[in-house]
Amino acid sequence: MKVFYFITKSENGGAQTVIYELLLAHKALGDSVVVMAYPGGWLEQQTRLLGYIFLPNSKMKKTYNIFCLLQAGRIFLKAVKEFSPDIVSCHSSFSGFVGRIVLRGQYPTVYTAHGWGFTDGTPFIRKVIAVLGEKIAARYCDKIICVSEFDRKLALRYKITKEEQCITIHNGVIIDNKFADPNTNDYIEIIFPGRLAKPKRQDLLLYAIAGLPKDIKNKIHVTFSGGGIRGAILQTLADKLQVDRIITITGEIARSDNIELMSRAQIFVLLSDWEGLPMTLLEALQIGLPIIASGVGGIPEVIDSRQAIIVENKNIDSIKNAITKLVLDSEFRCSLSKASMNRGTEFTSAKMSTKVFSLYKEILMIRNANN
Repeated sequence: MKVFYFITKSENGGAQTVIYELLLAHKALGDSVVVMAYPGGWLEQQTRLLGYIFLPNSKMKKTYNIFCLLQAGRIFLKAVKEFSPDIVSCHSSFSGFVGRIVLRGQYPTVYTAHGWGFTDGTPFIRKVIAVLGEKIAARYCDKIICVSEFDRKLALRYKITKEEQCITIHNGVIIDNKFADPNTNDYIEIIFPGRLAKPKRQDLLLYAIAGLPKDIKNKIHVTFSGGGIRGAILQTLADKLQVDRIITITGEIARSDNIELMSRAQIFVLLSDWEGLPMTLLEALQIGLPIIASGVGGIPEVIDSRQAIIVENKNIDSIKNAITKLVLDSEFRCSLSKASMNRGTEFTSAKMSTKVFSLYKEILMIRNANN
């Protein structure tokens, strides 16, 4: 099978990790694959290391500049025609829109929505633009993959497309030989991985730990692993709240380094205003981390009280109580850890890729039957 993957950026992120996991599965099958994105990031490096072609598209950015997007579209269309793929797979909002509009059904096309731009909590103007754009672009693809049932229902609620065009395939990942140890005689390491940008809310964790009693603060260290535009703001807030001595902000790091940090932690935290289905959450499960998370997007489809404490969104007291409970109760941490590892087996890259590739084949069969 020949597959062309198109995504906005090649940075280290959830959507990029999904493509990487699919590339590994393609490699095992001997498929021919091309990846196009804005150059210079983690996915570009991994694509080339796997022996696949990475095509840079320096015009593909998160921008509403129509001229820039048209240039990106021309570069994309030329590359698709030269490669002549069986399937074009578009990921993320901007490349998903550009790719579908430019191709207009000339090639079998799948769009994977890693969370919608009109999800609950997004600003009104952005929501209106996203709904209109998605409704237009949906006409020009064979199937839309939603990474959570929450997102599929959201698409149907806003009448983005017909029910039969929209399918839920949960993300999957595989972490080899990295396991957390929830027991500790020393301090508790809390890790919050992810981009220091919307929709992640690292600031909520800072406010929560600032309000903890001194004896709890003395037992913990918090690592924010990731880079982004809010790094300096987060550090300033930590200084203001006088918790800077117990936090570390790593900046941009390799995915392998992030997984190593997670395996050394005792508690995983993910607080967001909205989500699709975060890959770091699946990684935390497979590593066996007790979890504190906000119950937004597809998160409740993955975890419940057996693996996690699901906190009220933006409720600082709820976050403080969850931290205190996990720090003081080692037996509770261990029970969540064991349950996390068990649950993690349900969200593997093998299961995801099998479902995605079956969908590709189904689309090709329908196309061939109609020709």
